[in-house]
Amino acid sequence: MSAAMSVDPIGACTINVFREGWHHAWHFDEAEFTVTLSLQAADEGGHFVFTPPLRTSADDPANAAVASVLRAQTEHAFSLPGDGTGESGGAAVPVRTAPFAPGTLQVFAGRDSFHAVTPTRGPRERLVAVLCFASRPRVRNSPAVQQMFWGRTSS
Repeated sequence: MSAAMSVDPIGACTINVFREGWHHAWHFDEAEFTVTLSLQAADEGGHFVFTPPLRTSADDPANAAVASVLRAQTEHAFSLPGDGTGESGGAAVPVRTAPFAPGTLQVFAGRDSFHAVTPTRGPRERLVAVLCFASRPRVRNSPAVQQMFWGRTSS
């Protein structure tokens, strides 16, 4: 499989800054693959947590697995359409924590693996460079994702 760098003028290559208390909620990426480079760890927290691949395609919501992770990893009770479990059941999905020492390079299939960054604590910011890739050329983030992450769109 070949990989093409995203052509998104806003989101192809960014540096994510996490100040005290900041985090990323559980989500899937629009990009098939991301490459991250840890630049600086927070004093505490800021852990990158992720599941094995849950989706079989970009259109697969993986509701049962997503609901299982959200029930296990948050204080909220979740039931998603088609998860077949209600609020009290479902198979446990393993959640792993990736290393984040400065200089750690990670290649990650974020479109298929559900993932989050835990809240940071302390005055030192968590800094990570993020580069986005796809298996086909000329891929960019949707305007909705651009607006959510960067407060503007490129269109």
